[in-house]
Amino acid sequence: MVKELVEDIKRYMADREINARLVLVFDHKTNTFEQRPWRDVKVGDVLQVVKDSFFPADLLLLAVPDSIDGLAYVETINLDGESNLKIKKALDQTQHVRIDTMQHFTGEVRCEQPNASLYTFTGNLVLSPPVVQEEQTVPLSQASLLLRGSSLRNTKYVLGTVVFAGHESKVMMNATLPPSKRSRVEREMDWLILAMFALLLIMCIIGAVAYSVWTSNLSPDQWSASSTCPTPHPFIPMFSTPIQALAPELKPYITVSQAVYCSVIGMHASTELWILWVGQWASSLG
Repeated sequence: MVKELVEDIKRYMADREINARLVLVFDHKTNTFEQRPWRDVKVGDVLQVVKDSFFPADLLLLAVPDSIDGLAYVETINLDGESNLKIKKALDQTQHVRIDTMQHFTGEVRCEQPNASLYTFTGNLVLSPPVVQEEQTVPLSQASLLLRGSSLRNTKYVLGTVVFAGHESKVMMNATLPPSKRSRVEREMDWLILAMFALLLIMCIIGAVAYSVWTSNLSPDQWSASSTCPTPHPFIPMFSTPIQALAPELKPYITVSQAVYCSVIGMHASTELWILWVGQWASSLG
């Protein structure tokens, strides 16, 4: 349980670090892009993502200012394990949008409900003047969707609007709870240890209360040095016997678990073992 608690804490700290990353978000009050943490990104925000940065949410690609054709290159190795770059294309109707004209951009995205499909996306973008001469509906597809967890490559920066954020993003909806690495026997042992610990605690409390009552009321008579009571009261040996019978059952399991855990930490921290292993591997290759 302690090992799983440590792993959960590490995952929690990693999540906090990711959510604290900064991204440029367009502020309609100041008409400028301001840095905000990922956790503050909301649906409808317009983001500016620079080269080699990860996308904090699922974005609809609006414009690629340094590309005439509106092409951007995205790496999705964190999503599907493929290291080859994917091509994403901005909408022709929004490719002309730039940072200095962002305050005049208005539109509405009407799309499917959040789902876990990484390779499909359907919806429409409704553009209003002054972006276009008259209201226009543009169909959307997967070719213009930038998924959270992927990164921008070989492109200076892109402009996009948030479609799905947080737990509604496609990669988060594909996420599952981390599997437990502990066997059924280990889980049962944990409950047995807790039960034995609770039993020992209850016995200690009862013994302490009974002993205090005995020493305050009966001790003067029972522990008298007179010949009428030559032996002590048998309460203490009667109580200590079950404790001695239960305690040894805890020691082997706890000791072995601690030894294994400390050994793993030592192996990860030791560079000499790693160098030795690499040397043996290299010599085996000739």
